[in-house]
Amino acid sequence: MVYFKIDPEKLFNTTFFDLRFEFYWVITGLQNIFAFAFTSFAVAGFSLYLWYLNRQNSNSLLSNLYGFMALDGICICSQEFLNLILIGFLDQDHPMIGYANLMSTLIVTITLLTTGMISAATAIRHFNSPKYLDYSEIWSNMKFGSIILALSVVATIWSLTQCGGCENDCITKKRQFIILVTIPCSLFVIILVTIDDVIGISQIRNAIVSMFLGNFTTPVINIHPVSEVKVSP
Repeated sequence: MVYFKIDPEKLFNTTFFDLRFEFYWVITGLQNIFAFAFTSFAVAGFSLYLWYLNRQNSNSLLSNLYGFMALDGICICSQEFLNLILIGFLDQDHPMIGYANLMSTLIVTITLLTTGMISAATAIRHFNSPKYLDYSEIWSNMKFGSIILALSVVATIWSLTQCGGCENDCITKKRQFIILVTIPCSLFVIILVTIDDVIGISQIRNAIVSMFLGNFTTPVINIHPVSEVKVSP
């Protein structure tokens, strides 16, 4: 007669491990499906905006920079989705992970430069319209694209050289710089332009000057000679 001994602890651990393994792949699959859906939606939105800019045929400085930012948004969405897939299926030491990190560093640098140039162009357009029009007539899409890409490549190579080949540290530094410098500067420009549109910076300046210096009234001096009045004897 044969007796079977069942170990409940071993059976529970094996079953729990199998369920956990299956649950992990279900969650990973759902995550990838949602990531693909949101990436497709974002790429479609940026592409529609580029089509709208192309229909306008505008040569303004801000239109050119917004077009570059839309292209950058397409690259960012595609890069993040690619990173999600690579991290889920490849080891950290795989060469593809290093190439993806290098491309991410380049995209972050392009985002940094484009955001800064958009902020500068917005300020120039609001506070110095003639100079903004001069820049819009001189610079074309190809010139802006060339200078942004060239500066991004140079900054990426320099940062990788300084980091000693560790792309992750460089990406972290770039993102910290964007959060601490680029975004506050852009928000400062937006707030400054909004205040000038609603209240007026000149009125605020005059109010501050009058508050500290007071209202000075300049006396009126009559420079015209007084006509002589002849009195008859």
